[in-house]
Amino acid sequence: NPNFLLQWFPQIEYGRTYEVSVRVRAILPTYGDFGNSCIIGLQDNVLTTSLEVQYANGFFDFCDIIGARKVALASQYRWTFLNLDDLTTSEVIGLADSRLLNMYRVPNLLLGTTYIVGAFATVAGEESPAGTLRFLNMNNAVPNTGLNSDIYPCGQTYPISTFLQAREVCEAESYTWRFTNTSSAQAPVFYTRDDGSRFVDLDFVTGLMEGDSYDVEVLAAQGGLIGDYSVICNITIGPSENPNLLMTQPTFAAEADVIANENPSPVALREAQISWDVELERISNSNGIYNLTLSSEDHSQMAFVEVFDLNGRRIDIASPVLAVEATEQLNLSNLPHGVYLLRVFNGSHQEIRKITTF
Repeated sequence: NPNFLLQWFPQIEYGRTYEVSVRVRAILPTYGDFGNSCIIGLQDNVLTTSLEVQYANGFFDFCDIIGARKVALASQYRWTFLNLDDLTTSEVIGLADSRLLNMYRVPNLLLGTTYIVGAFATVAGEESPAGTLRFLNMNNAVPNTGLNSDIYPCGQTYPISTFLQAREVCEAESYTWRFTNTSSAQAPVFYTRDDGSRFVDLDFVTGLMEGDSYDVEVLAAQGGLIGDYSVICNITIGPSENPNLLMTQPTFAAEADVIANENPSPVALREAQISWDVELERISNSNGIYNLTLSSEDHSQMAFVEVFDLNGRRIDIASPVLAVEATEQLNLSNLPHGVYLLRVFNGSHQEIRKITTF
């Protein structure tokens, strides 16, 4: 092939002139001589680029990918999105030298909005001038979500200690769950995760009743809009079991006696029937320092404290031991800001609380 693209020379630069000569290799593994040279010059500026025509005026979701016209030797692409509603501009740098862009990487992108899109390419540290500006539209609806029935089939019974999962919506800002009791008269129960997580711990959903069945629906908020509730998936709430993050914890004697022994000891039965509660109070103006108080009918009760992240990993902290009516201090100030699970437990009871550091 006698044709050769200039971009195949990795050292070539804009604004330079070059003497070009060519030689050929025939059937034998030897080269001929170079022919006469010819001087050529490269333009001073980097070639312009723009949103490819195939994407112009199209309608897109956050999960979609768009592309710019390729510029030879470009080391990166920069994108600008001008919002025609409020004339604000968002900017994003593409990944490495890819001319493709995931829409969810554009900051402050809104659904139902039209943007004027510009693209710029950088070659050898020099960025191209502005190319053709093109229109792009964001869809005006949030994609559907719902309980992920591939993992959590409808019609099943799930312990109240279970984590459920919704189907993912790209860059969702929140997920709202609605539980409608189909076994007894009860107002619908709602739970919202406004941190973008699509998981819900049934323990945290106040009002769910063990043994009852619920129609479960989920909606997502994304790009400034709120979606519709999903199709219904009916599940039954079963009695609590140890969540996965607690499976490796030791079993205490009284607990084992009550669960495994057909004729538990009187002491174990008495401990299993005693109720207790945990009071959690943030110290004013503190960053993750809490006061813990254990309340119980039995003033001989003791409890242990553990902290887990939302992936079930136990956090290494100075864990206090609680006695009834005695207040102990829990210091989480060294942890990254976020949400954690606090477990207070003894041989026959456990309480799990959501705790936040910021």
